[in-house]
Amino acid sequence: MSFLIICGRYQKRTRIYLLRKAALIFCVLFFVVGCGGSGSEATDSNGSGAPVDDSADGNDNDTDAGNDNDTDAGNEGQEGSDGGNGGGNDGGVGDEQDALTLSFDVLYAQGAEAPGLSDGQFSDILAADVSHAGDSVCFVADYSDAGLRKNGVWCGAPGFISLVVATGNQIDNLPSNIQFKSATSVEFADDGRVAIVAKLQGASDGDAVLLWDGASVDSILRAGELAPGLSDGSSVGNILSVDISTDGAAIFGSYGVFGQFALWYWDGDDFSLITSLLNEDNKTDQNGCVVGPNLIGGLGLAVINNSGTIAFQALLSSGADTTDTSLCRGSAIVTYRDGDITTLVKTGDSVASAGTARYTSFVVNRLFDSGTIYFSAVVEDDNASGFDVGRWSQWFMFPDGSANLVSIVEETVPPAFEDKISLTGQLAVVIAEEETRAVQLVQTSLGKSLLSGPAHQGMPYEDISVVGATNMSLIASSNSDSPVGFPADTFISDFSRPSIDTDGLVYYLAQVERPGEREVIDAFYTARADQMSQLVVKTGDSVSYNGQARTITSINLDNAVGSVFATIMSPGVIISNRGHALLPVSLDGIGEALLFVDRN
Repeated sequence: MSFLIICGRYQKRTRIYLLRKAALIFCVLFFVVGCGGSGSEATDSNGSGAPVDDSADGNDNDTDAGNDNDTDAGNEGQEGSDGGNGGGNDGGVGDEQDALTLSFDVLYAQGAEAPGLSDGQFSDILAADVSHAGDSVCFVADYSDAGLRKNGVWCGAPGFISLVVATGNQIDNLPSNIQFKSATSVEFADDGRVAIVAKLQGASDGDAVLLWDGASVDSILRAGELAPGLSDGSSVGNILSVDISTDGAAIFGSYGVFGQFALWYWDGDDFSLITSLLNEDNKTDQNGCVVGPNLIGGLGLAVINNSGTIAFQALLSSGADTTDTSLCRGSAIVTYRDGDITTLVKTGDSVASAGTARYTSFVVNRLFDSGTIYFSAVVEDDNASGFDVGRWSQWFMFPDGSANLVSIVEETVPPAFEDKISLTGQLAVVIAEEETRAVQLVQTSLGKSLLSGPAHQGMPYEDISVVGATNMSLIASSNSDSPVGFPADTFISDFSRPSIDTDGLVYYLAQVERPGEREVIDAFYTARADQMSQLVVKTGDSVSYNGQARTITSINLDNAVGSVFATIMSPGVIISNRGHALLPVSLDGIGEALLFVDRN
């Protein structure tokens, strides 16, 4: 495993959808979740409030960065107290993993020269993503140029990062009086194209969705132009979320003077309006129900797969073609494909094999190319034995309409199966292999636990108030033995949201403490179900940069550690399908940095 360091302060992952419009923070766990903003208008990097330079930059956008800091660090990440896999046993979970061989490749550090610019020094990294194959990285960063704070996007293979676009650059398919100002998000499609959510300046000064195909940067949709599919002459307002695939993109945004919501599909050439708020021309589903956007969908939970199917949360209502109004009430998970909308599951639908239990609300987590959807739902049963309050649950739903339960509140968890799930985070639960394995951070009666493994077959409980044990295995817990790599008198006090790759390897960040002490150690782990976690790197370990050892002073996943409410909104560890990871850290004497972790 090797590490590539890119300077800056990582704030958000692509797909932590753009909630920088404060009026659009909706909370879906019956609580108000505090969601971190993406920052204020750009100012001078030293905090003096100097304005952003609106002039054209004029710099070459195709400068390759060399890689002059290659070092092999062996198993440096395993050094420290009790070393490597010594110390605790994470609750006695399984056998040890094969040890990872680590090397550290330092590319950029905070304050270093920004590639492709004649006079620019990196100050902050704002967003990043790694390609699905793990062979390319893109990141959004602020940089200082003559005392002015500017912004740009850099992409490329590790060691060969090039400037894609920077403040003042022209967008290839727009007039010269419209320029790039800044970006907030980047996301790779499987084919290597990158969606950039940006702000423009000049004759158009609002949001925009840009596409970089490796050769040019073009605008797909921008504020101020006519909103696609609407006949009232409304213009596009804010861009709220983007999900891109090889087939196109699902774009959730607003339009008109009152900021109504709309969801569009871009097929690579043209736009189709899927649904919009207060639009009499909204499409209907197979039951004749009018499909409108669910305001919870303002969180950006519209996802597209490589087959061109889009899944999203909707609100159903009766229309002129409705034959049974009972089918057109409440929220639903629907899909859009080739102009047709299909409701898959809706409020009031029965939970198969669970007596009189029914679904009441939903959140879409992931859509696979096969058409299988991973979603969260509240299930209720007024006739359950002694239980009439809804419970959060997680599900795989297959194209034939069948579903497998992943977890439900009150299930017991390993190792002793005496602890119970008390709250399941319902957003952004990452799935490894299609329809087979999940990783989940859960709040339990005694603390927090990371679980990973396969789902149940179908729904195993006829009475949702009488449930058994989870089918998943324990990865780590705050209520277990001391963590791997640390002395016996330590414990895990908190976790980041985990990630999992297509090989089933789990990645997570833990905060480790000793009772009565204020020092907190950040530790980055990998793990497999039924195997002991492996400590990869922790604060206090060192990496080599420009021939000097630099100590890692913190591992920084913004908003990732705290309550489960915070972790479900956090980026967690960004990984490719093959497990290449992006890990933000701080280095002594350098500042904040981003590690590219390469699984060789």
